[in-house]
Amino acid sequence: AGALEMSRLRSFPTVPLVKLGTTFQTVKEFLSRFASIPDMIELDHLTVSGDVTFGKAVSLKGTVIIIANHGSKI
Repeated sequence: AGALEMSRLRSFPTVPLVKLGTTFQTVKEFLSRFASIPDMIELDHLTVSGDVTFGKAVSLKGTVIIIANHGSKI
C-alpha cells in the first residue's frame, strides 16, 4: 500500500498531462528509455513519440513535445 503526493514545489495545481507513443507501451520499453527519472516539478504537458531516450539529469518544464521521425533517434 502507498500513496503518491504532488510536490508542494510544483507551480501548477494539477498533475502533468503525459502522452506517450507506441515505443513506450510496455514497462520494459518505458524503463529502457530513461537513464534516470526526469525532474518534472515544472512540467505542464509532455508528448513523446518515436525512438526517444532520456539521459541523466533531465529537467522537463512547461510544455515539452519530442517527436522522432520514423527511422530517426533522439
